[in-house]
Amino acid sequence: MTRLLALGALAKEELSAVLRQYGTVILWRLVAGCCLVAMAIIGLISLHRFLAETYGPYWADAALGGGFAVLAVLALVVAQAAEKKAKRRRLLAATMVTAAGVVQESLPDKKTVSGALALAALAGGFWLGRKR
Repeated sequence: MTRLLALGALAKEELSAVLRQYGTVILWRLVAGCCLVAMAIIGLISLHRFLAETYGPYWADAALGGGFAVLAVLALVVAQAAEKKAKRRRLLAATMVTAAGVVQESLPDKKTVSGALALAALAGGFWLGRKR
């Protein structure tokens, strides 16, 4: 019984140490992210000042607003393409699972079923893993 308690205490200490390490990593990544956001804001303010001195304040506002509008449209197009690709992969995976079930039911020998499923898994892996 004492060995089990000692093992439990050791597991608890290891888990606590791992969680502290992950907490430290997350904290420092949060600090780095905040610094990047601050850097981006300062950069945008400096860009606006430069454009305002060169072309005037209204043109600076229009240029930055237009740039962000173009960036937003590009982000939406990329997100739509990624969603379409993920939907296609989910559909293909569901089709493969259904086909594997049909093949398993139609083959009487378990060895043949295992071979057919292995072949289907390999073919599906190659199909899903190929670059588009």
